[in-house]
Parts: sequence; C-alpha cells; structure tokens
Amino acid sequence: YRNHRVLDGTLARMSVEGDPRPLIENVRDADWGEGGELAIVRRVGGVDRLEYPIGNVLYETPGYIGEPRIAPDGKRVAFLDHQWWLDDRGWLKVVDESREVATLSDEFWAIQGVVWHPNGSEILFSGDRGGSALQPLVVDLDDGLVRPFLGVPNSMTILDRDDQGRLLALGTSTFYGVAAHVRDSDEDIDLTWLDNCWGAVLHPDNKKVLFVDGRGGVNYSIVSRTVDGSPLTTLGEGDLEGISPDGNWVLAQVATPPGAAVYPIGTGTARKLPAGPLVQFHNGFWFPDNEHVLIIGN
Repeated sequence: YRNHRVLDGTLARMSVEGDPRPLIENVRDADWGEGGELAIVRRVGGVDRLEYPIGNVLYETPGYIGEPRIAPDGKRVAFLDHQWWLDDRGWLKVVDESREVATLSDEFWAIQGVVWHPNGSEILFSGDRGGSALQPLVVDLDDGLVRPFLGVPNSMTILDRDDQGRLLALGTSTFYGVAAHVRDSDEDIDLTWLDNCWGAVLHPDNKKVLFVDGRGGVNYSIVSRTVDGSPLTTLGEGDLEGISPDGNWVLAQVATPPGAAVYPIGTGTARKLPAGPLVQFHNGFWFPDNEHVLIIGN
C-alpha cells in the first residue's frame, strides 16, 4: 500500500475456489476486457504505463494512472490521470485503440472510482472539486457534461455496478491533524485547521509550526500557526517542502500549473521559481546558504 488507492504488487489469476497463479510483477491495477483480455497499469522507468492488451502501451505519465476500466465495446479504456505521484488529484480520461486521448473532466482536487454504463454512453466516477467530500458524478460522453449523480453527506467512491443498475460503493471519513507538545506541559495542543492538515515542521524559533492546509484551495495552502493555538497565517499555495535554514523562507511545490515557489515567513515578496524543462516537481530541499534549493523532478 502506497497512498490513497495506490498499491504495488503482483498480478495473479485464480478461480473462485482455486489458488492464485502469479502472472506479472509490479502491476498496480487491472481490468477484464472482451474475450478475457486485460488492461493493466504498471510503473516502468519512473513512469506509469497503461497497457491494453498487455504489452500494448496506450498512455504514459510521470504521475500515476488509476482505475483502468475497459468500455463495454472493448475498444476504449477509461482511467484516472493523476499528475502527482501518490496524490489523488487529477482528471478522468478515455483512450482508444489508436492512442487518442480525450479528457472528460476538468482537474479535481480528488478523483477516484470509474464505472462504465452498460451501453457505453456514460461513465460514473467520484470527484471532489475543493476539499469537501468525494461525490458520485456522471459524465455523458455525447455532450461532455459532468453532473451530480448522487448526493451523499460523506465521501463515497463508486466501485462497480451490476446489470440492474445497482451500485457498489465505498464510504469513507478521514481526518488528518497537527498537534504540538510544549516542554514541561502535560497536554498536547491541537493545531489542526478544519480536518485535512499534514506535513508539520517546527520553525527554528520554536514558537511557530508550519503545515499544509488541505482545504486551502485546489493547490492546498501552506500556513503558519504559533504553538499557543492562535489563528493561522496563510503564506501561499502549494505543498510544504521545507523551511530555509535562517527561518525566513518556505519552499513550496505547486500542482497546477506544475512548479515551485518560495514564500516569506515574515516580510518579503513571494517568488515563483522558473520551471525550465521540468514538467513535474516531486521534492525540494534548501542548501545551507539560504540562497539555493535542490529540486527533484521530471
């Protein structure tokens, strides 16, 4: 298990009452097609590959591919294209036998689950546009419109449907929190903002904690909060990659468009770093001189 619905393993096949027979290593997802042909997703050389049939590469990405589902006619594969490795933000797409790719949705803050309608005219999926909850949606392949399919109070991922239209779904409720413990205190201090915070880093002054507010927009927000629990301060959008050694700057990874930025923790002007030839950013680290950063990307 990696994160979200991302797993690494060995593709195997078995009868209902038999033992599994290993087929292919390093496969993370698969689906049945017409005549028993398989669509698979596996990572090769740092990129995710969607193959259908096995060995025939239809699509590649340095991010990751999720939930390949073969159309009822066996000629198209719907899948989720996630631009960040292990982050479930992304798009719903369809690729055909000639490798022509159609994007069926705009970018979702989170997107999971893909199910074809039996007649191939619609696709059900679950999407979250801004950090609230995964909601079952449907896209019409004729007019390209995405509309609500089912309103639910919590996150719900559509997994499958039968010939009678009954759905199999997964309901989830998650909470990511941040806390601090001050020396000589008997209690933890809850610094969580809403319910989706991660990546906490203690500032060198030992008075502030910086972390990511997952509800702070489609690109998330980097925030600062003192250990006494006072209101937070938003520094800028992105995922937190570290504080400069002098404690004056924070390095951020931004999803859309892909890039990196530095934000002042106190006074100063935010700066976006030139992407150059990079199409995806993974990690970043400060050099001791406070003037240079090391970027890992594709």
